Amino acid sequence: EGIRYAPLRSRSKVYIIDEAHMLTREAFNTLLKTLEEPPPHVKFFFATTEVHKLPDTIVSRCQRFDFRRITTADIVRRLRQVVDGEKLKVDDAVLAAVARSSHGGMRDAESLLDQLVSFKATGLSEADVAAVIGEARGAHLADLLAAVRGGDSAKVFTTLAAIFASGVDVAAFTDQLLERFRALLAVKAVGKNPDIVDLPEADLAEAEKQAAGLTLEALLYFIQITLEAKRRIKEGANPRIVLEVTLVKMSRSADLVTLSDALRGTVTAAPAPATAAAAAASPAPVAEAAPAPAPDADADEPVPLAVAAPPAPAPAFAGKPTTLEETQSAWTRIVSAIREKSLLSATILKEGRITRLGADEVVVTLAAKFNDSHLKQLENPKNKVAIEAGFQAVFGRKMVLRAFLEAGGSAPAPKPSAPQDTTADPGVKKILEAFGGSKVVGIE
Repeated sequence: EGIRYAPLRSRSKVYIIDEAHMLTREAFNTLLKTLEEPPPHVKFFFATTEVHKLPDTIVSRCQRFDFRRITTADIVRRLRQVVDGEKLKVDDAVLAAVARSSHGGMRDAESLLDQLVSFKATGLSEADVAAVIGEARGAHLADLLAAVRGGDSAKVFTTLAAIFASGVDVAAFTDQLLERFRALLAVKAVGKNPDIVDLPEADLAEAEKQAAGLTLEALLYFIQITLEAKRRIKEGANPRIVLEVTLVKMSRSADLVTLSDALRGTVTAAPAPATAAAAAASPAPVAEAAPAPAPDADADEPVPLAVAAPPAPAPAFAGKPTTLEETQSAWTRIVSAIREKSLLSATILKEGRITRLGADEVVVTLAAKFNDSHLKQLENPKNKVAIEAGFQAVFGRKMVLRAFLEAGGSAPAPKPSAPQDTTADPGVKKILEAFGGSKVVGIE
């Protein structure tokens, strides 16, 4: 209501609405008239992190400015100015930890620094930062990643026990793991690029060392199962069990075999024994498809385990069948041609097998689960025309179908017995007596 009045001392009235996306539709509708014809002395500023939630009618009447997150280095420089101005002694490592946890927000970084100074005026350390925000200490996280890289499941359990004993927040720790894996993935892919990986130089060097023994595929797998763990924790599963299972999976990821390697049969067995006595005690591995030579007992390389590949299916016959074998090979193509004319006939014949090929007929035996009613469907004039059209398309000449049931096939459904005289029934007699002149048409 006071918008229409001019300011008394200033040139303009400035209204700053923070978290503008939280306004209701009614509130936006009230503002809309003012925004359409604003007084010359009024300026509105809408601040939001979710601009997609603002109505289009509001956005179209505003000049939009998008601000990016502040880099960690810039936040550290600003925090250094603050602590120097307050005559406080805070290490750069602590300021860097505060900057990382703020995720590019200067206000969050300054608020966290204020909490830390209130918590402990002197002698602040990175462990204090982790304790305030509920994350794992840097040393614990490094030990955990080392255990995952080294495949040490026992160390995964002991390190996680120490992390939980320090009172970490599960959600914050899961996000911390995701951020670390994302940093390792980026370092592995593009190197120490500060535009991609927003970390101080010391942390970049540490991330490069941690990523050295990991592949891009492994890091993608780590991120995928960590996201799955985060979802399960949010659904109410026991967070400790979920994280233990997830991290042990990561530590055993070296045992996994890609699908392509498994199909090619390139899985390797355990390394050969180092001594001749051990080699004599255990038999040499033998290929399933063909015998393989015994491995050298002193060999350092793992012994390949030959796996017999499944036989490749014979290609379907593509020409005009003239023999029984060619017809059997082309049967799928014949059924497809019949399906274009009659879906029911093709469905029945799909499970049949060709037992004989004559000069002008194809003999098909149906499985035992079929019965005479299915044979009658195939003999239906309309279906018969469709089947012969399919044969004509493949054989190039007129062929007829003769279908039989396999031994043990289902007997035809019993025919209904002849109708009995229902008027002799006592109950029916009573009804006829009550309704004179009625007659029985049928009983269901």
